[in-house]
Amino acid sequence: VKDFPEGVNFKVGESDVGKDLNYVHWSVFGGKGNSVRPEQYVGDGNVNNWTIAFDLKESQVKLILKFI
Repeated sequence: VKDFPEGVNFKVGESDVGKDLNYVHWSVFGGKGNSVRPEQYVGDGNVNNWTIAFDLKESQVKLILKFI
């Protein structure tokens, strides 16, 4: 939390892995895709979001949407 007080916001191809992406996953959350903890844990201000963004071509998005 101290190193990334606003959470991790990393853009593939632009961000610096050494500065912008924390290698330590300090928390374990639940959520829709987690069978062990299906209810998401929000915490009491001690949990930050990790956002990893990347660009896709329109054809790649259409292909992905077929599987959702």
